[in-house]
Parts: sequence; C-alpha cells; structure tokens
Amino acid sequence: MRAKAEGRQPFGMDAATADLFPNSFQDSPLGKIPRGWRLGSLGDIADNPRRGVLPGTVAPGTPYIGLDHMPRKSIALTNWGKSEEVASNKFRFCQGEILFGKLRPYFHKVGVAVTDGVCSTDISVLRAKSQDWYGLVLGYVSSEEIVNYTNAVSTGTKMPRVNWHDMARYEICLPDVRVASVICRFVQDSVRMICQNILQSGTLETIRDTLLPKLISGEIRVQDTDQFLKETEL
Repeated sequence: MRAKAEGRQPFGMDAATADLFPNSFQDSPLGKIPRGWRLGSLGDIADNPRRGVLPGTVAPGTPYIGLDHMPRKSIALTNWGKSEEVASNKFRFCQGEILFGKLRPYFHKVGVAVTDGVCSTDISVLRAKSQDWYGLVLGYVSSEEIVNYTNAVSTGTKMPRVNWHDMARYEICLPDVRVASVICRFVQDSVRMICQNILQSGTLETIRDTLLPKLISGEIRVQDTDQFLKETEL
C-alpha cells in the first residue's frame, strides 16, 4: 500500500491483485490505516475453541505441546512430546490452528500447529472464523503489538495470564474480505512450506536414529537400507 501511495508497483503482485489495495491512508483512532479499511477487533475474525480433554482419554502417542516446546518469536513449532507424558487436563487442537502462550505472554510464544494434537491449558488455541481471515489472524496474533497488549491486560503477579475475552477486544483494522483472501493466500503458502519442512525433517531424523545404530553394529549393510525402510514402513 505504501508502494502504491508512492506511485510504485507493489513487489510480488500482479496488476489485478494490486488494484484491490488502496493507494492512500486515512486517520483513525489507531493512527493511519489504509483508506477504506474499517476498525474492528480480533474477536470479529477469530475465536477460541475450548476443546477440553481429560487425562486418560487421549490416544497414546498423540502429539502434545506445552509452553516448553514453543520457541520465542517463531511460528515454527518444530518440537513436541507425547500426550501420555503429562497427566493433566489438555486442550485439543487441529493442524493449522494457532497456539498462543497465554501464561506470561511477554515470552512471545505463538506458533502454527503442524499436526493435530493436544496442548497445555496454559496455551490458547485460536482459529480464524473463516479461511479468508486466516492470514490476518496469524499476522495480528504473532505481532509484537498484541504481545505487548496481552501482557498489559494479563492478570496475576507471579504467573500472569491473559484470557480470550481480553484478547478478543484487541483493536485492529480490517480490509474488504477480497483483500483478506489475497493476504491469506500469501500467508498460507509460507505456512504450508514451513509445516512440510518440519514434518520432513522429523521423518529424516527418525530414519537416521533407526538406521545409524544398525549400520554401526553391522546388523544391516548400506545396500540393504532401502529394503529395511520398506519393511519398517519408514
């Protein structure tokens, strides 16, 4: 949008896509926002499905994500444990949903679920109300601005937490749904690549950890590895 305001072609956009975006800004209570966009709140485009799971009701081996598994300032969730390792209530999440660390939100732990699984109740599961808004939801909830906001409205002295009710009130500016859909396509392409790389890396690690000891011990030979992988379905 700044490119258009300066008379330049936006990078990476064709003319038809660029035409969807305004070429100027307008004043608002949030400051300058793109002309024609409106003010709203995070709760207008996202919700918090609280799918509680009791201990012992989750299938063994189900991926489990706790705050310790989540890196700071990175949406790539590359590590997780197993549900049976934690004997407490959990929340269920689905692949692609956004996990937001609500305990001590200043740690800035926000990421995209690579697979279905369960998570700690210290994590909020967020999803877009429609697929068109997914890109904007992820952009807003992973920003420094919302982390600062959630830190300011969290309650508790030693263990501050933010709740969804307060997160939902976070003020944002919203475009036409056609623009939101374009943004979503760009974001989803990147998210899909990140998730594919994480899963592929996990598969390669499993193959390495399975084959290496057997190769070193002489249990199998290099020329037999393909057959071994087929038999073990790795």
